[in-house]
Amino acid sequence: MRIVHVSNFFGPRSGGRDSTLNALAAGYQHAGHEFFSIVPGTTNTWSHAGIGTRITIAVPTQDGGRFSETAAAILHTVDRLAPDRLEVADRLTFRSLGAWASRTSTPAVYLMNGSPAAWLLSSAAARAGATRGRRGGSSTDQLAQFGRVISTTHTGEVTLRAALPSVADRVPLGVDLETFSPLRWSA
Repeated sequence: MRIVHVSNFFGPRSGGRDSTLNALAAGYQHAGHEFFSIVPGTTNTWSHAGIGTRITIAVPTQDGGRFSETAAAILHTVDRLAPDRLEVADRLTFRSLGAWASRTSTPAVYLMNGSPAAWLLSSAAARAGATRGRRGGSSTDQLAQFGRVISTTHTGEVTLRAALPSVADRVPLGVDLETFSPLRWSA
């Protein structure tokens, strides 16, 4: 199976996302899957490391460029890779990638690290008071195009379940100490 993961932040100071992404890559490869990660950078590169294929797409600098160009480049790359599964942890491209996944019937998950930001909350409120069917839809309508929307926090889970009850889930960060207790070690 070909799995593509799109992340909007990756690097030595990414708050653990680099460790998470490397662990996912190792696990997927160990299970026999082909893993690609698409991350931002200063240049466009493809590199093959022991953790799958890392695709770096140049993001605009203060000197010029537009984020829409970056989003289009990411969408083109995902389309070219034709994944069997898509994981998205990127607010810049979630709208286009959710629509792409829906259009291509590709199972996709949106990973929301932390609590949903104001953009989701205001979108959910607007959705509740507005008629559906407007062009483009709200952020919640666009997130609903993913098979699952996962939050890592309790607050995020509550907010997502209120806005997207059919696709919201929670996967907490860290280690489940009941299952993986240090007291249950084995030599």
